[in-house]
Amino acid sequence: MIEIKRFTSSSDAEILVSLLKSEGIDCYVRDANTGQIYGGIAFGGAKVELLEKDLPRAQEIMKDFGYLDSENNKEEDNEIANYRRQKEKRSRMLTIFCFLIIVLVVVIIYLNKYFNG
Repeated sequence: MIEIKRFTSSSDAEILVSLLKSEGIDCYVRDANTGQIYGGIAFGGAKVELLEKDLPRAQEIMKDFGYLDSENNKEEDNEIANYRRQKEKRSRMLTIFCFLIIVLVVVIIYLNKYFNG
């Protein structure tokens, strides 16, 4: 899941979700209930999220309906690029961690056989 837009009002976020769903894009609002607690203004923002594979189509729709202007679109692109870089970094770190665990297990097995004959 990836965040595509943040709103101070959960009702504004719901409008975008309705628009995207009407275009066949499955998405949802995260942290919408926070806005109800604070009188309709979402503390930290009501976030519209969707699957990363739907992002290009969602951006087209958002641009057509005025949710993204050219300057805002650049900010969104930067956020998405940062998200992808962080995701790749986590993936590499997980791969290295798994490799190190495997090496450690092999060393333990080898030492156990060596010392126990």
